[in-house]
Amino acid sequence: RVLAPRRAPRGAVRRAVPAKKPSLIVHAASDGDDAPADASARHPRLVDPSNESKKRVTTTGAKRAVDTCVACGGVGVVECRACGGKGILAAGGFHAKNHVDMANVVGTNWTAHRRTKGWRHFECIGKSPADKANGKPRASVHLAATCDRDVTVWVDAKELKDRNLWSAGWKQREDLDWIGDPDQPGGAVAVPKPGAPCVACDGEGRVPCSRRGCVNGAERVRKQREVIERTERTFKKVIKATRGEGTEGE
Repeated sequence: RVLAPRRAPRGAVRRAVPAKKPSLIVHAASDGDDAPADASARHPRLVDPSNESKKRVTTTGAKRAVDTCVACGGVGVVECRACGGKGILAAGGFHAKNHVDMANVVGTNWTAHRRTKGWRHFECIGKSPADKANGKPRASVHLAATCDRDVTVWVDAKELKDRNLWSAGWKQREDLDWIGDPDQPGGAVAVPKPGAPCVACDGEGRVPCSRRGCVNGAERVRKQREVIERTERTFKKVIKATRGEGTEGE
């Protein structure tokens, strides 16, 4: 005889069966410094391997973040972004290109670093705006040689902005550096002279690391501020003493 399963009476409350908890792995403590001297008094220590592994990873990662900075590698200095680590600014200072204002470009003077149709000094006498619809993607300017107005040349505005090819204004020979033999047919090639020393890094090419959490970088910044403050105090004392001597002389 097969009996049918009993059904729960109406109105009965169903209770969820609690899930079984994962078993905890028990490891006996190894013989270490914290083990008691008496072997009979030893008791196994409950250890959860998952928690122990997480603890080790967190501690190691935090220590690595403090000891070694990702930006400077732990040395406390990084490359100066203003000068690219060279210590001196490029020609034109912080401006990497010549400024070409197409609205007022007519009448401006330019110096070609290579002889262009036998001349170097030019004056802008016209312009042609960009017309992408007719296949002219960029604007261009019309230049005429200052010593021979019949010699003209059209130059792309993008090329005119390049400091290695053109310089704004009429530059003299001593204003530029020269490469090559001037007696050659093409003549010597002009190169812009290097700019002034970088003020961001004082000409060193490196600045203290400003990344948050970098201990070595913060120490360098503190020392740098101390030197600046000490120098300012010295200058103030010298100026005050000089003014005092001038007052006594009068």
